[in-house]
Amino acid sequence: MEIKLNALTVKSGLKAHSLIGLFSAGLLYLIAVSGSLSVFFEEFDRWEQPNVPEYKIFSPEKMKTAVDEYINRVGEIPKSLYIVLPTEGVPRTHITDGETEWYLAESGEFMQSPDVPWTTFIRELHGHLTLSPTLGMSIVGIMGVLCLALIISGVIAHPSIFKDAFLWRVGKTSRVQQMDLHNRLGVWGLPFHFMIAISGAFMGFGGIFMAITSYVIFSGDPQEVVDAIYGKDPVIAHQTLEVNYTQAFATLKQRQPEVTPIYMVLHNAGKPEQLLEIAATSPGRLSYSEIYRFNSKGEWVNQQGLINGPIGGQFAYSMYRLHFGHYHSNWVKLLYGIMGIAFTFLIVSGINIWLARRKYQTWVNSLWNGWVMGTLIAFASSCWMRFIGFNPETVFFSTLGATVLTSILGKGHMKITNAFYVALAINILLIPIVHAINFNFLALDSMQYAIYTAVILFGIGLTGITYKRIRTYR
Repeated sequence: MEIKLNALTVKSGLKAHSLIGLFSAGLLYLIAVSGSLSVFFEEFDRWEQPNVPEYKIFSPEKMKTAVDEYINRVGEIPKSLYIVLPTEGVPRTHITDGETEWYLAESGEFMQSPDVPWTTFIRELHGHLTLSPTLGMSIVGIMGVLCLALIISGVIAHPSIFKDAFLWRVGKTSRVQQMDLHNRLGVWGLPFHFMIAISGAFMGFGGIFMAITSYVIFSGDPQEVVDAIYGKDPVIAHQTLEVNYTQAFATLKQRQPEVTPIYMVLHNAGKPEQLLEIAATSPGRLSYSEIYRFNSKGEWVNQQGLINGPIGGQFAYSMYRLHFGHYHSNWVKLLYGIMGIAFTFLIVSGINIWLARRKYQTWVNSLWNGWVMGTLIAFASSCWMRFIGFNPETVFFSTLGATVLTSILGKGHMKITNAFYVALAINILLIPIVHAINFNFLALDSMQYAIYTAVILFGIGLTGITYKRIRTYR
């Protein structure tokens, strides 16, 4: 298959592709690497804090005691209080009002608070670049749009991209091999890249859309925008103040036996208008959840309509699972992780091709080399240093800055690059070592061991590549 385009269109597409890539590559790379890691945030949550009790079912009979204890501990009644239930991905229960949080034992007893700063940092870096949510998500949204522009201009710039889908010129120059790698990753992953770009842009611009819409249409009230998309909460009054959690879950089981509850939220606790909601996933649906509502007696009120309501709400509520691959099975997660890594290679190879075409080196080559290698070293070092008390965000940006400066100011491109490879291999292998020192390695579960295995194998493979590089480029 070959796209028929005239030479001027192809030339314009190539120029646009190059300009957009040069403008956005640095941030896109950062977002892509953090996004590839964020796919596995549930696993990292458990691995980073492995000494939390895990189980499959948290009984509704324990909820009243947990809610009362929470209110007693914080000293006030929150507007909304959540009990997040154990799932297959995270078999733990925690209770929170969005600010203060504790894990709960199967008995309902309060345990330690969540302590996962590295995983939290990764998610915040990917979601809003650790900036304020509104500003950061806007920038990420812009990157999503630029990514879409890159995909479209890339197809226009390479009209034979589908015809040459399996072209791989082994033994050619480094630039030709980079070009083949870039084009093959681009065409093989085109549907994935397109879907990630659209969903990322949608989620990134969600806050801007709500702000603009609230002022233009709803007199500055963002809640009215939410209500218009997802539906308003029902108003319930003149009911008993004692909440029957057991009956609510029993009613849900009777009316919707196929759904799986993932969290419970109590709104306006202790007031006549209090409302109990149970969020549950539905088999075969991409929507994050459906919200089922009950009064204090546990009697059915309604459902929000996220899986059977207006198409806009269904679409918006499906973006999260679609973007991160949290649906169907763990094999989908693994595929998302692999495709995310492929996308990072796509970004790096694109800039490498442009740099190779110049046939000379400047500080730009050093900057890009430092940014690419520094990002990886920074993620690895911030991970293991988190376990000895350092702030992951501080370590990450300090390491990235130091690596970039070293690359720009240092002498000898190959020697510096080899040093970066050595630093990356060491930091990768330090992750399981430091983790094992901090926690009881023999008491971990199969998921924890899977992470150990993946990190160690990656570290060993990288060590082999590093050794070969040093022997080749002394």
